[in-house]
Amino acid sequence: MSLHVAVVGGGVGGLCLAQGLTRNGVSVSVHERDVTSTDRLQGYRLHISPIGARALHECLPPELWERFVATTGRGGGGFGFLDERLRRLLTVENPADVPARAHHSVSRITLREILLTGLDDVVGFGRRFTRYEHEDGRLTVHFADGTSTRCDVLVGADGANSAVRAQYLPHAERVDTGITAVAGKLPLTPRTRAWLPPELVAHAHSVIPRAAAGMFLAPHELAEDGYLMWAYAAAGLVLPANRPLRDVVADAITGWHPDLVRVVRESPHDSVSH
Repeated sequence: MSLHVAVVGGGVGGLCLAQGLTRNGVSVSVHERDVTSTDRLQGYRLHISPIGARALHECLPPELWERFVATTGRGGGGFGFLDERLRRLLTVENPADVPARAHHSVSRITLREILLTGLDDVVGFGRRFTRYEHEDGRLTVHFADGTSTRCDVLVGADGANSAVRAQYLPHAERVDTGITAVAGKLPLTPRTRAWLPPELVAHAHSVIPRAAAGMFLAPHELAEDGYLMWAYAAAGLVLPANRPLRDVVADAITGWHPDLVRVVRESPHDSVSH
């Protein structure tokens, strides 16, 4: 019996799965609601952990894996945990010279282009999922344009608002945790490097304060420039419409190490988002 897998959602997860299935000889089709592959060219660079690197290494054919490694920026060789005063709690070291076991910094756009390579006959665009039905031991998947496809396994890789999940697990609703996150970028220039603690640009960190909040920082160093990405998240964080997000976060972490406050305050306003 030949197995066919239909994947709804052509993002990083769905495309990585399609690459892995194709590499292992499993028939797969990907159905993406966007009309073209360039409809969503946005977002920060991605920090790929060693677990993610191993997954990509296993799923991608060798030539695409080499292309991935060649296009990544330097993201450091480990992961650190600090408190809000920059006191070290724990550092997990990973070998930067073994790409399949290392941390990587990669452009979302570049990664998606790599994952799409070789899947011209697998990925279909403009395919908005509407519902699925069980028929004769298989599944019929329907799309908004009136088309359908048959499969043995249906995978919902269509994000947090998954329409596949909504039908399969209608009781599993999204829950508002009350946590708000704000992210930004501090450009890595000779001036900012002069005052930044060296460990913050050595590898990614998670800042764990005593309060119910947290901050993630990851350096993304490119051939000519780079930036330190940060993301602050807290329960009950209020974002007034008349105040810059950067200032709200800086005020929220008053009392943290001055260098962390400075990372936020010196990030350009247009790099900060909710």
